[in-house]
Amino acid sequence: MENSVEARVEAMKAAGRDTLNLHGLGLQEVPEVLLEFPELAGLNLSGNRLTEIPEFIGEFSKLRLLYAARNQITAIPPCLSRLPRFSGLELSNNQVREIPGFMAQMQSLSMLELTGNQIREIPEFMVHLPRLFRLNVGENPLECPPLQVCEQGLTAIREYYEVHPR
Repeated sequence: MENSVEARVEAMKAAGRDTLNLHGLGLQEVPEVLLEFPELAGLNLSGNRLTEIPEFIGEFSKLRLLYAARNQITAIPPCLSRLPRFSGLELSNNQVREIPGFMAQMQSLSMLELTGNQIREIPEFMVHLPRLFRLNVGENPLECPPLQVCEQGLTAIREYYEVHPR
């Protein structure tokens, strides 16, 4: 695989793809050259040195999947809630501290991977997202629901909130 943003962008264009893999390039920020590709449906930013996902990601109206595991990202950005087709977010092994309230509006979200972060609570609204079928939150300092409940998966989290509504 090519080892520069430019080479990977060229390879994506040459192949006529709508997904871009920028995994493992040591990036400290997401390159703005991506704005030239509004048709992006998938973006892999995993294995870099990113501390944030920039607001301009919210301009990719066709973006469905964002992979950004193994970075130093501290927050889930609000711009993702503006993406009508967004269905999957992989942010494992980062420094995310909370699942923000705006995610309650992300009705097309089906997969959320947050293993290995700093999350203490899974908000109750998460269990009411209609398409969510995979929520992985292991290896977090979870307090609510308790870690042993969360490790059993989304069904157990739903059952917990049926008994312990907030």
